Amino acid sequence: MEAFSSAGILGKFPTLPASRGNISMTKEVEYFVLPIEPSVPPDFYSDVQPWRVGCSLMVVAFFLSAPLTGGSNSVGVVISAILVLEIGAVALSFYIYNARKSTQIDNQRKAWIQEQITDREKEAQELSQRARQAMDSFHSVLQNLPNFLSGADHFLGRAEEEFQERAYAPFWDNIEQAAMRLGSFNANLARLETETRSYNSILNGRVHNFPPLLTQHAAVPDPSGHADRLRQLVRKGQKDFEFATIWEHRKTQKVIMEGFRTLGEAVNNLGLTIGDSFSRATRTLEESSARQLEEQVRTRGAFETAVTRWEDRKKYLYRS
Repeated sequence: MEAFSSAGILGKFPTLPASRGNISMTKEVEYFVLPIEPSVPPDFYSDVQPWRVGCSLMVVAFFLSAPLTGGSNSVGVVISAILVLEIGAVALSFYIYNARKSTQIDNQRKAWIQEQITDREKEAQELSQRARQAMDSFHSVLQNLPNFLSGADHFLGRAEEEFQERAYAPFWDNIEQAAMRLGSFNANLARLETETRSYNSILNGRVHNFPPLLTQHAAVPDPSGHADRLRQLVRKGQKDFEFATIWEHRKTQKVIMEGFRTLGEAVNNLGLTIGDSFSRATRTLEESSARQLEEQVRTRGAFETAVTRWEDRKKYLYRS
């Protein structure tokens, strides 16, 4: 696992761009969520028993006193020697006990600190990865939206040509294809909303250098002109007896289009549905962008400080 070091993080995070503009991706900047600062370690306790150490040393001292006093005929000398050794054993036992206790508690503290730091860095890396995925998915969807509209525009143009040539079935074939493209556009508007909400949820309350997803309303193409054009062409076909006859047979045809069951339902309601989706998606994006811009301004100066604080906090915990 990649460790978070002050030099390493700051090297990855140059000054944040003021805006992402339309849908450009800034490859030189690596975005990251910073870990939450570790909390203060709890109190730890040792299971080292002082009496075990003391008894062991006192027994050793007693047996050591035998050869040291074996040549003495004075009982007082023998007793004094034993007392001195036993007192020394008791003092040494307290020293060893305190040393073992301190070592055990220090090891527990270091293990706890390492676990906390590892967990927080892992969580921050996972959030960073999820936020990057949401951001990349958002921009991928956003880049594809114009393709759906250009596809719809192509088939609508073909439908106009087929109407002029009185080609009944080809006219409705192109109307269906245009509706499918607009339906895909509508589904991807919903994906934009989903990715935006996911992105905001991941970054909510965290210190990070991720940018707003969108700063320009015009970045999302408006489908209203294509939807109106589809509606007008369909109406023109429905008012023509020959075209309307073919339509009556085709409008009940099932379509694979999210939110619609039949071709007639899709064609008749697609304009209103797309309009609602577009208004909802752009409103969500604008609110998200404004919120993220405020967050960016607030954290721009604090990000480097937060990185340094994280490193200082780790050093302090290891020293404590």
